[in-house]
Amino acid sequence: MKTKRKRGIYEVMTAKSKSWKNSRSLLTNEHYDMMSPSIATYVNIDAPPSMLPAKKYCDITGLPAKYMDPVTKIRFVSKEAFRKARDLPDHKVEEFLALRQAQIRIK
Repeated sequence: MKTKRKRGIYEVMTAKSKSWKNSRSLLTNEHYDMMSPSIATYVNIDAPPSMLPAKKYCDITGLPAKYMDPVTKIRFVSKEAFRKARDLPDHKVEEFLALRQAQIRIK
């Protein structure tokens, strides 16, 4: 690196700074649309389903949940969410369960 004196202050002279490209410009520069579909590229590779278990979230707050109410089957994360789940009427509980496509019906 070279230094250059400018107005009493030494500045480090560096090479030309790198210019970064966004993903859209990279994809258009690679001309993936002109390639054969049989060639594996970043655009046409299908990913297999995940081997990790699905994450479970609190039905009340939306935070990652560790617990599930055995009566209403609603997932919760804290004491306050548990109280709220227990205070909900049956039709609201069924709406929460329908949102996450649970097949449990409250009797």
